[in-house]
Amino acid sequence: MQTLTKIIILVIKATLALFLLACNTTEDQLTNDWKVRKMERMVSVTADTQAPIEIEVHKKAAYKLESTKMAKIITQTGSKITGSWQVEDSILTIKTKEERKRLTIDTLAADTLILTSDRFKFYLGLDE
Repeated sequence: MQTLTKIIILVIKATLALFLLACNTTEDQLTNDWKVRKMERMVSVTADTQAPIEIEVHKKAAYKLESTKMAKIITQTGSKITGSWQVEDSILTIKTKEERKRLTIDTLAADTLILTSDRFKFYLGLDE
């Protein structure tokens, strides 16, 4: 009887753990105030080879992705842009009045977000 009780408790704990992991979706992880730490632009070295060139980052450059699906962006020039955002699979789409930008999510961790768009790579992080 004690063995059966232990098995039931173990199954309940495992189910609860899986449920909690499922609740932490990509959208939940993206919702944050991301600071641009580093930017790279890919340039052609030869006809079939590219290399990254680091771009100077504006000290306030950021992507604030809110739970309401609003995006507040401070660009490389310090300009402020607002719009909306959505994520599907590994593509983050940001829509503003001027454009619709699709960014591939290369890495998404607790404090790291790496995005690629065309020839640009954005390395974002959270303030400690």
